[in-house]
Amino acid sequence: MDIAFKIPNKVNIVQETFLLRQSFEFEMFRPIQAWQWMVQARSVPEQSDWVRTDVSDAWERCLEEYQLPLGNYANWDRHLHAHTTTDKNDKSERVAEQIKHLSHHFQVFLKEAGVMMVVVAPNSSLLYVAGEKHFPRAFQLPIKIKQTNWDESVLGNNGIGTA
Repeated sequence: MDIAFKIPNKVNIVQETFLLRQSFEFEMFRPIQAWQWMVQARSVPEQSDWVRTDVSDAWERCLEEYQLPLGNYANWDRHLHAHTTTDKNDKSERVAEQIKHLSHHFQVFLKEAGVMMVVVAPNSSLLYVAGEKHFPRAFQLPIKIKQTNWDESVLGNNGIGTA
């Protein structure tokens, strides 16, 4: 068997891969520009050539069904301070309370993506768990988990298995 018979097949695959990157479909979708448009205009881009239709539909759901505020400059302070009490002294507990209050906005997305968000205080105590609970027995109250070290140096600054 001559090796020259197998080379053209591999060359064609490589050529098709490079041609795909330069094709119209690859250049047609501009998600970065679409995201910048959505952040500035606080509305979903209507042109179908900005992003794929499934991305546009997901952004529509965020806006219409879940009423999530759009853009980096969304008024989250209104949502954060609506139900917080001022008698709490510990900053980490206040942050956990605010996350609990805000979590109903993004709880569905965490569960659909299979992501778990763990909020831990600086003293390594577990404050709040949201999203997909893969290990229900592992994330019970910290009193029941005496052997667990929730310190950032052990877990990393982005939690367990998330990025």
